[in-house]
Amino acid sequence: MLLRSGKVTTPLVPKPLANKPKCSYCNKPGHKINNCKNIERIKKINDEIVERTIFSHMVIPYISISKKYLRLYLCSHTEVNLLMLCYYTKIKKYSTEYKKSSYINLLVEYYYQKLNQSLNTLTFMLSTISDDNYAKYTDEILNNSVSLSLTYEIEEMILNYVYKYRPPQRKFNIQLVTTHPQQHSTCKTNNIDCPICYETFASTEIIRTGCNHNYCKGCLISYFKSLNHNNHSPSCACCREIIIKLEIRNKKTRDEIQTKYCHPPLPPPPQAARPPEPAIPPLQAPPPQNQQNNTYAPSSIIQRMIFHFVSF
Repeated sequence: MLLRSGKVTTPLVPKPLANKPKCSYCNKPGHKINNCKNIERIKKINDEIVERTIFSHMVIPYISISKKYLRLYLCSHTEVNLLMLCYYTKIKKYSTEYKKSSYINLLVEYYYQKLNQSLNTLTFMLSTISDDNYAKYTDEILNNSVSLSLTYEIEEMILNYVYKYRPPQRKFNIQLVTTHPQQHSTCKTNNIDCPICYETFASTEIIRTGCNHNYCKGCLISYFKSLNHNNHSPSCACCREIIIKLEIRNKKTRDEIQTKYCHPPLPPPPQAARPPEPAIPPLQAPPPQNQQNNTYAPSSIIQRMIFHFVSF
């Protein structure tokens, strides 16, 4: 730009706005990964790692193999997820390296330091693991026996511990029936109390025994699991009558109890063999027709001769 004084100046160029930081975990601008608030998925991963740590520590007899199993699981996650997990557990500030292997080592040591609990506490924490996850973690360890360098003796020890803390679920000869809603029209809108936990549930979530006593799903399943350590038959907690029938209105609950806690229904008895029907004789050919049309009887010949002569 030319001024009156004859000097030439360059026009003022506005400074470019500074780029906002972008999170490498959620890819949203305005914050960095260490301040990211989208931690729902990280919380879920953290809970899974805690469960796997407790399970492997209780069923694997050697800590070195247990840590190796945990490292194997952490290797399945991306480096960004591991970094976010380090920030979530507040151990990132102690890391001086920025590699996936360093994150894994820090996380393994962190979770094993959290296991400094009594045996009763660890056993209780092990009991909170769902049956599906319990079976899932068992399969993971046995299916990766080569990567974990498991011998046959170690596998046997692992299975012994697995069944020690959670024996295989017994199944009972209980018939499950469905109660039509119209049969309980009086209690359709009323809530029912469970006599064991004293909690109130909707009538559709209540399980009724054959002796007309009501229980909630959680108490009944807990009772079925407690029978794994003995050979007792399930009985009603109110009248001590053997449970042989359950009325369950919720289809999902009915399918779960049928699959996990009841023997499959017996097939219907075979029908009695029907007596053999008498053989029907084959149809006989009709009798031959009268041959009067083709041959003439003697009487008919005489009649024709007389008629012939008379006509002349």
